[in-house]
Formats: sequence, structure tokens, C-alpha cells
Amino acid sequence: DANFNALAVSSVTANITDNDFADILLAETNGDTTCGEQGYADVFSLVLTSQPLANVSITISPDSQLATSVSSVTFTPGNWDQVVYVSVLGRNDSVVEGDHTGVVSFSVTSTDLAYNALPVGPLNVQVLDPRVVGGGGGESNKSSGGGCSTDESHELGWLLLALLAFASVVTRLRRRA
Repeated sequence: DANFNALAVSSVTANITDNDFADILLAETNGDTTCGEQGYADVFSLVLTSQPLANVSITISPDSQLATSVSSVTFTPGNWDQVVYVSVLGRNDSVVEGDHTGVVSFSVTSTDLAYNALPVGPLNVQVLDPRVVGGGGGESNKSSGGGCSTDESHELGWLLLALLAFASVVTRLRRRA
């Protein structure tokens, strides 16, 4: 329009605030993590909140009551927003403890200073022990011992962990396709 072509436009100053921040989201299934000593596993997930400048490695350290499907995960600038699922299972220690708690600890390393040594967790995990303290031989309310022997349940638990880890990889591969 000829009426506007000759108008002078004053300068505009804009302030841009970067609202991305480095964090690691740790999410539990249904708000808690519960597993059993005889085959009952649960899953938690990890994901970054922003794209890192370098790889971010998270070491996963279960205590002696627990086992996890992986001991570490690495996020890269290319996969930082892909959720990683980790299975957790109670270790069948053949000790009658009743239901008790295990802890998964995490440590983070990266050359990206925003992520290096970033605190995560710990994750408290309820471990169901179908053997009742004091004898009785009852089962915990959530346990799925299913009539297997202790050795069979332990093997089934590890099979479940492997299947869940495989399903997580397949899911991530399907998303990329």
C-alpha cells in the first residue's frame, strides 16, 4: 500500500529468555515402584528435559535387595527426549524378611556441565517377600509366586526383565521408523 510504504518504523527491543533447563525426569509406574523376590517386576523410566551439549551417562546402582535390567543408560544430543524404561526385580535372597524396601541410586556424568553430577533419585522400591516373617508361609497381597519353586520364579523374573528390556528397545526403534 502506497500510504504505508514511506512510514518510518521505530526499533523494537526484544528480550529472549531461554526456559530450557537441565533435569532428569525419573517416573515410577502408577506413582510407586513395587517388585517381588519371586518374579514380580516393575518398571521406572528416565528421560532428559532438554537437549544436552554432550552425552549424559546415568549409572543405575540397585542395593543388595534389588536387580535392574541395565546398569547404565546414555542419552545423546540425538536421543535425549526418548524415554528409557528400566525393569527392577527383588533379589531372591532366601531370607524370610517379609515385605521390605530396596533402594536404587543414580549417578550422572557428562562433559555438559549443566548435566554433570545432576542429582537424581534415589528411588525407593517396595520389595514383596511372599514368605511371612514368623513362619506361616503366607503370600504377600501383590506377589505372583504362582506356585513356582524359588529357583523357577527367579528364572522367570529374569526372563521378564529381559523381555521388558527388549520391548523397550523395540518400542524405541518403532518410533524412529
